[in-house]
Amino acid sequence: TDGLKHGQWIRLAASRYLKDRRRAADKGANIKFSAVMANDACDFIEKLPHVEGKWATKTIVLHPAHVFFVVNLFGFRNRDGTRRFTSALFSSARKNAKSTIAAAILLYCLCCEDEPGPQVISAATTGDQARIIFGIARRMVEQTPDLREAFGLEVFANAIANYQAGGNFKPINAKASTQDGLNPSHTALDEIHAHKSHDLLNVLQSAAGARRNVLWLYTTTEGYETPGPWPEMRSFAHQVLSGLIEGDHFFALIF
Repeated sequence: TDGLKHGQWIRLAASRYLKDRRRAADKGANIKFSAVMANDACDFIEKLPHVEGKWATKTIVLHPAHVFFVVNLFGFRNRDGTRRFTSALFSSARKNAKSTIAAAILLYCLCCEDEPGPQVISAATTGDQARIIFGIARRMVEQTPDLREAFGLEVFANAIANYQAGGNFKPINAKASTQDGLNPSHTALDEIHAHKSHDLLNVLQSAAGARRNVLWLYTTTEGYETPGPWPEMRSFAHQVLSGLIEGDHFFALIF
């Protein structure tokens, strides 16, 4: 519709990946690529069960598009071992498992990121929207006793506790985000195009200042122009993928 050739943003993301792999192979580079970490995240996710619909397999089998997203997100590392990408955008049409992948990624972060006292958050403008990703994650944990035992997880109505790491996973809406005590380590903002202001994102980002290995995970379908963060985030993603700005912390996959 904008004169773009088919799949341009995906092609540009793939081109960026190949360039970054070559860059990471240089001894003096400020980033590296860890196939071990990339595979570990994929392996963790594929041990989680399907919790919605009927599937041929009991556990998740990642689609290549999801593999590409997870490998980029967890494979590229700074020299100190932290994730290179602190922000990641996954934009696709409806019914492409965005919420399931987001829930699985947040569970991996809760269990495997070695973050002291992780505070994992599923955030949205309304409580019902925030509970979509959280609800999927909660059912995954409920249906996987080995996961609960391995990481000391306990499931509650509005939280997943990780006693081993001293952390938790909770849904947060715009009103609840203003409460004291927030120190998010990993946050998913679902349907970012529907946010009508920057308020929720600003509050959460200001609360996460002390985190060393923070993650901001944005999932969305395409949407109408709003006064919220989506138009500028989409524009920023397009510029990063086009090579107009560096944005070394930001990964975008736009279908």
